[in-house]
Amino acid sequence: HRQHDDDDRPSDPVTVDGCTTAGHPSRRSRRKAPPTIASRMAPRRTGPMALLFLCLTLAPSALALVQVDYEVVCDSATEYYDTAALECISCTEGCNDDTDDPSNAVCNKEPDFTMVDFYGNALGCKCSLGYKRIWALDQDTCTTSDYQSASCTGFSCASCLNGNDDDLEYPNPFEKNENAVAYNDGDSCALCGDTTNGISGDDCGCPTNHVLTEVDDGLGYVINKTCTACTDGTAVITSDASIAGVNFYATDYQCQRCPDPHMTFDSAGTTCTCDDDYTKTGQSLYGQQSCVYTEHSDAIKQSYAETSASTVNFFKIQADQESSPSGELEMESLVMKHHFLNASTNCFYYNGPENIANCQTLANLCVMQMYWPDSEVCELFEDILDKRSENARSQDGWVDTLPWLRYVETATEIRVSEAITMQMSFGNVDDYHYHQMRYVLSKYYLNGTWMGYEDLTTQFYYCGMAAPNTHRGGGSSMSTSWLRFGHGYNNNFECDLETLMADEPMFYELFLIDEETGDMMPVPVLLRDYRDSGLNFINVNYEDAEESNDVFVRRFMLYDTLSGVSDSSTTNDDGTYIPDVIRYANKITLSVQIQDTSAGKIYPPILELSYKEREVSYWDSDSTMKRDFIFFRAEYSMKVSNYEDVVIAFFSVACVLAGITWTMRVNNWSRRNVRMRAANSHTNMEGRLRGADGLNSGGGRAGPPSMGRQPDDSGYSSFWYLWCVFMILIHCLVIYFFPFIFFLCTYWFVFFKMQDTVYVMLPPSNNFENEDDDYYIIWVLIYLCFFCQSTWIIHLIYGQCTCDVFFIDYERPHGKDRAETPVSVWRTIFAANEWNELQTSRPTSLSFTLFVITMVLVGWKREYLATPQPNMNDFTEGDLNMILRFANTTWWFVVLELFQLGFNWVMIYFGREPKDQLFIDFCTMAKISVLVLDERYHGYYLHCDSPHAHADTDMATLTERLLAEESGHSTARGIPVLGDREEYRDIQCFDIYLTNGWSIWFNSIRSFLEREAREAGPKSTSGGGKDMPAYRAQQRQSRSFLRNSTTLRDRHAHLEVGAMEIINKGLRMFISQGLKNDLFWDVSPPQSLFGALIKTPPPDISASSAYNVLTPDRLHRYTCTGTYAYAGVHFYGIEWDLWLHNALTFAMFDFWFKDTATSVVCTWAIYQILRFFRGYFGTANLANRTLVDSTFLI
Repeated sequence: HRQHDDDDRPSDPVTVDGCTTAGHPSRRSRRKAPPTIASRMAPRRTGPMALLFLCLTLAPSALALVQVDYEVVCDSATEYYDTAALECISCTEGCNDDTDDPSNAVCNKEPDFTMVDFYGNALGCKCSLGYKRIWALDQDTCTTSDYQSASCTGFSCASCLNGNDDDLEYPNPFEKNENAVAYNDGDSCALCGDTTNGISGDDCGCPTNHVLTEVDDGLGYVINKTCTACTDGTAVITSDASIAGVNFYATDYQCQRCPDPHMTFDSAGTTCTCDDDYTKTGQSLYGQQSCVYTEHSDAIKQSYAETSASTVNFFKIQADQESSPSGELEMESLVMKHHFLNASTNCFYYNGPENIANCQTLANLCVMQMYWPDSEVCELFEDILDKRSENARSQDGWVDTLPWLRYVETATEIRVSEAITMQMSFGNVDDYHYHQMRYVLSKYYLNGTWMGYEDLTTQFYYCGMAAPNTHRGGGSSMSTSWLRFGHGYNNNFECDLETLMADEPMFYELFLIDEETGDMMPVPVLLRDYRDSGLNFINVNYEDAEESNDVFVRRFMLYDTLSGVSDSSTTNDDGTYIPDVIRYANKITLSVQIQDTSAGKIYPPILELSYKEREVSYWDSDSTMKRDFIFFRAEYSMKVSNYEDVVIAFFSVACVLAGITWTMRVNNWSRRNVRMRAANSHTNMEGRLRGADGLNSGGGRAGPPSMGRQPDDSGYSSFWYLWCVFMILIHCLVIYFFPFIFFLCTYWFVFFKMQDTVYVMLPPSNNFENEDDDYYIIWVLIYLCFFCQSTWIIHLIYGQCTCDVFFIDYERPHGKDRAETPVSVWRTIFAANEWNELQTSRPTSLSFTLFVITMVLVGWKREYLATPQPNMNDFTEGDLNMILRFANTTWWFVVLELFQLGFNWVMIYFGREPKDQLFIDFCTMAKISVLVLDERYHGYYLHCDSPHAHADTDMATLTERLLAEESGHSTARGIPVLGDREEYRDIQCFDIYLTNGWSIWFNSIRSFLEREAREAGPKSTSGGGKDMPAYRAQQRQSRSFLRNSTTLRDRHAHLEVGAMEIINKGLRMFISQGLKNDLFWDVSPPQSLFGALIKTPPPDISASSAYNVLTPDRLHRYTCTGTYAYAGVHFYGIEWDLWLHNALTFAMFDFWFKDTATSVVCTWAIYQILRFFRGYFGTANLANRTLVDSTFLI
C-alpha cells in the first residue's frame, strides 16, 4: 500500500504483532482490539531473532492487518463517525487550550444529529448553540493544496457576543458592545427581543411554557428572537423525558403535544393529563397512552371485564423438545391490557373513520386469542358485529367499519365454492389458461395501521437462523416453485426463535388473484388450534366426516411475541419487551384442489396453520428450546370422491383372489402332508438291509420286530398345521396385495407426471392425521405386505434349514463287495459341498441391483421424479410424494430384476447353464443321487446315476464321458425302471409324494440306527493331536450354541454301525422298486404351470394313498431361468419371494428415513443377515443329515 507523502501532519506508527511500520495519523482507540490473524497463526517465539524475522515478514503487508472496531458507538457529546476511516472523530480535534486565542477557530463544535448512521452516531459536526458558522470558502483561508490533501476545515465557529463587522474575527453584525446570539442552525446572528428574558447561557431565554421563535410566518429569519406562549395544552419540554408512554426530546423552539388530542400538558410540561370526562388508558411502560370518553369506557368495563379481557390462555405449551405441545398456561398480558380499553371503547362507540384503526386493533386482539369464542375480546367483537349493517360486498360476517374475521358459511360451502373462474394449466398453453398462482397479502400492525398489499413470495419462511447457520433456516432465498400450478412442495426449515424478537409481528389476510376477472378472492384460513366454547379442537379431524364443522377465519399471524408479554417481562438492549411465552406457526399448509366438474378450475385454496407455544424461561436451561423446525407444504390435489370406492373394490377383489388361492394351497398342502396312519408290516428291515449289504450286524442284533416306537405326530398335526395354514394365508395376501399397490401407485405416477393439461391430481394428504387420508390405506397395505413377507421368508428359511437331505451313492465297488473294496467318500463330500454352496445362491445379484439404484436415483437424481410436480423432466430437489416414491423405486427393482433374469435366459443359449442344472450334471457324473424332503410326505428326488460303471476313474476316462455327453451318444439319464417309457427317459428331477408307510419305514430305520449308535458309544481318538483339523472342528462345534450338538465322535458312532450304508441301500432299493406295498412307487404325469406353482399333488395322492408317487419336474420349462422345483429348498428357488422382500424392505426404509442411500444400506444389511442365518444353519443341518462334517463344507 502507498503512503501519502503530501500529508505534512505528524503520523503515528502502526503497530501490528510487535512490528512497527509507518501508518496513518493516530486516532484514539475506544476499546481493546481482538487478536489478529497473524497473532493467532504466528509461532510463539520470544527471542530477538524471532521478533526480527516476524517484523521483516509482516512489514510489507502491515496495513492489510490493521484493526477495525466491529461495532462503534461514538460519544454523543463530542464525536461523529467517519465512514471512510471507520472510526469516531472528535468535533474538537485540533483545538488548543487557549480559549482567548482568536485563532482557535475550530472549537465550539458539537455532533450534528440531523444525519445519523445505522448505530445512531452523528455523521458530521455543527457549531454549538450560540455560535455562528463561518465557511472557509468565504474567508479564503484554504489553498487548493489544502483541499486536495483533505487538510482544510470546512467551517469555523465564533461567538456572536461583543463583535462588529469591522473585525472579521468577530461575526457580530450589530453595534459594538450590543449582545447577540446565533440562530439555532448557526447560520447568522440575531438579537434577543423584548419578549425574551435576554441572553440566558448561549441563547435567548423565555418565560415558562413559552417557545422561542426566530422565523416569521414565511419561515424567514427575523432580527429579534421572540417568545410566544404555548397554547392548546402544548408545552415546551426542557429536558428529555418519557411522558404518557412517548419519548419527548428537549427543545426551546417547539411547543410539543401530548400523544392524544384529549390530553394536555401541565404547566411545567412534565405530565400529560386527560380532559374532563375522559379517562387515560394504556400502559406507559409499554407504549403510547390515550384518552377515552369516560362514560363509554365505564360502559365497556361494566359489560366486559378488563382483567378478563387482558387474560391470555395458552393451550399448547411445549415443555421440552421431546414432549408434545399440550401444556396450558394462563397469564395477564401487558399488551392486551394496554390496547383493550382504547380499542374496544372507540370501536364500540364508533365516531368516524378515525376509529377504524381501533376496530382493526380489536380484531387483532381477537386473533391473538386464537379466536376463542369465550374470550372477552372475541365476544365483544361479535357483539359489535351484530349491531352493524352489512357492507356493500354482501358478504355474511363482513359489516361496516369492521374487518372480516370469520366465515359464517359452513365448511362444506367454503370448500366447494366455484367462485374462482380462471382456467389453470401446467404450462403457458394459451392466453386463456394460467399456470401460476398469484397470492396477495394484506398486512396490519397490532395498532390497526394498514401496511398495504404485497405479493406472497417467501413470507411463510418467516423465521431464519443466526450466522453461520443461515443456510438451515428460512428467509427470502427460499424456493417459490410452489407458486407454479400443480407443483407441490414440502420443506422443513430450522428456526431460531430468538430472531423473532427483533421485529413486531404482522397480521395478515391472504387473497388469490383471479386472473380471469382481476378480482382478489379471499383465501380461507383453517386454524388447527382453534377451540370452541367447550375447549374442543374441532378443526382437528380424524375422519373426513368431521370436516363439516370446521371453522374458517380470515386474519392470521405467523408468530406472536406480543400476547406473552406480562408486567414482569424484561426488556432487551433496545428497550423491546421479551415475552414470557412465544407462539409460532410450526406447520403451514397451503392446499389447492381442482374442481370435480372441471379439472382445469380450482376450489378456493385453504391455508392451514398449526401452532406451538414455548416459555422463554426454558431457554436458559435448555438451549435447544430456542430452535425448532418449521414445516411448510404447498399441495395441489383433487378430491377423488370415488377413489376410496375404487380402492375398496380392487382391495376386495384382491382379498377374494387371495382367499381362493389360499383355499387351494391349503388343500394342496393338506394332501401333501396329511396321511392316515398305516399298520407296520416292515419287520426286520434293518437286518435285511444290513445282511444284503454284507455289513456286520453288530453282535447278532437283527433288529426288533416292531423296529422301535413310531414317532408321535400330535404336535405336527395341531400347532404346525395351524402355523403353516397361517403362513400360506399371509403369503397369499402379499402376492395379491403387492401388485394391487404397485399398479395403483404406477397409475398415479404415469397419469400425473406425464400429463400436459390438467387431467388428474394427486390425492390430498394430511400426514395421516386421520384414517380417511387417501394415502392411509396404501401406507397400511405396504406395512402389512412388508411384515407378512418378512414372516414368510423366515418361515421358508426355517423350512430350508430343517429339511432332510440324503446323498444316494450309486457307485459300485471295484471288487466283489463294499467290505473288501470300499467306495470312496470324496464324491459324496464334493456333492455335499456343492449343495452347501447352492443354498444361498441366487440367479440375480442384489448388490448389483442396489448399486444401479443408487447410481440412478442418487447420482442421476432420478429419485426426484417422485416430487409432486407434473413434469417428468423436472429433477429439482424437493420432498417426495409417498405414492410416486413407491412407484419410482419399485419400478427400478422390477426393471433390474427382469434385466438380470433376461440376461441369464440369453446366456443359456450360449451354453451357460443355471446352477441347479449344473449341480444335476455334476452329481450325474459323480453317480450321487439326492433325496431331499422339504415336508413330511413330500420332497424331491434327483436321479443322478450315470450309465457308466464307475465314477471314480481317471481324468482321461472322465473326459471321454463328457465328450460322449456333449455329442449325444450317451444313454438316457432317467430312472432305469422307467426306461421303457419314452417321455421319462431323460427325466432326472422328480417331485416325490410319500405314504405314511414309507415315513414309518424310513423313520424306523433311522431310529433304530440312532439307538444302536448310542449303545455302541463314541470311540476315543487313538492318535493325532490338537493340531489335527478334525480336532479343531470338534472344538469349534462344542463352543457354538447355534449349531446342532452332534459332534465328530457322534458321527463316527453312526458310521460304525453302518448308518450311511444302510440308508443308502434302503433308498436304492426303494428307487429301483425293490420294495412292495406302501413302499412301492409309481410315476404320474407332470403338472401344469399353475399346478406346479401352487404345488398341486397328483390326483391319486390323498390321506389314504396306497403307494408313493413320483411326478416329473417340468417347472424349469416354464421359467426363463430354467429353475428346477427342487431349488425351492435353496435361495435359488425362491428368487421371487426374496426379490419381493428386498423391494418391500427398501420401500419401508425409504418411508422411515426418506433417504435413498440409507435405504440401500439397510436393505443390503437385512438381506445379508438373512443370508448369514440361512447359510449358517443350513450348513449345520446338512452336516447332521448327511454325516459329512462341516469341515468339508467350505
